[in-house]
Parts: sequence; structure tokens; C-alpha cells
Amino acid sequence: AVGVLGQQVQIFIQGQGPPLLAHELLAQIVHGDAPLAWRLTLIVAVVIGATIVEEVLLRGLLQTGLCRALGSTWLGSGAAGGLFVLMHAGAIPRDGWITAGATLVVLALALGMTFARTRSIAGPIVRHAGFNAVSTAGAFLIT
Repeated sequence: AVGVLGQQVQIFIQGQGPPLLAHELLAQIVHGDAPLAWRLTLIVAVVIGATIVEEVLLRGLLQTGLCRALGSTWLGSGAAGGLFVLMHAGAIPRDGWITAGATLVVLALALGMTFARTRSIAGPIVRHAGFNAVSTAGAFLIT
């Protein structure tokens, strides 16, 4: 829903929608000329590997520390979420940033609040992996 709203905002502001694949790695997975085994390895890395590493570092370590240091779950979660968005900024083409940026902000907030509410890293890992899996599968379907 956020992606669709972001697309409409982007069309309104720029007069055109974002590219079909607003993430460079997804474009490489779907349209790359690498062997199938390499592309499958990238999918596993995106859906499982990156998800675990990012959530352990951003939620498990950084968000926990920031929440304690700042004395606020909201500020700590927001700061960790902001870093999450910035970490992904380089992979987003300029003509897709409004849509992808809005989606990333909502995802970052959902992951941060999941961790804050459950005090378990498992919830954000599962949500993040689900998001990446659906995004990857969707990339194959729309192109």
C-alpha cells in the first residue's frame, strides 16, 4: 500500500512513475547475465543472509543501545530506522526514490517497533525476510 501511494506521489511530483525495479540488486537478479546458480545464491543472501545481519546489527545492537542512551524507545527506534534507510539509499535509482524511500521508511518503522514490542530479534528477522522474499518474487513477476 505504501509503495502504491509512493508511486502516485512520485507521478504527481515528477510526472512519471518509478522504474519497475527500484533496486539495483533486484535488477541484477532478474535481468543479470550471471549463471543461475549465482543468481540463486544472491536470492538466498538477500532473503536470509542480509536480513539476519542487518537485524542483529541494527535492531539487536544499535537500537537497543540507542534506546538506552536516549532514554526513549521511539527515538532509538527512529534513529536505527533512519540508518536502515540510509544504508539502502545507494541501491535505489534516483528516479525511484520517492516510492522506494516511502516503503523503506515504513518498513524500518515496522521492524523497529516489532523489536521494541517483542524484545526478540526473531520478529524483525522474519518480517524483513518476508519483505525481501515478496519483493524478490514480485520482481520476477512484474518484469
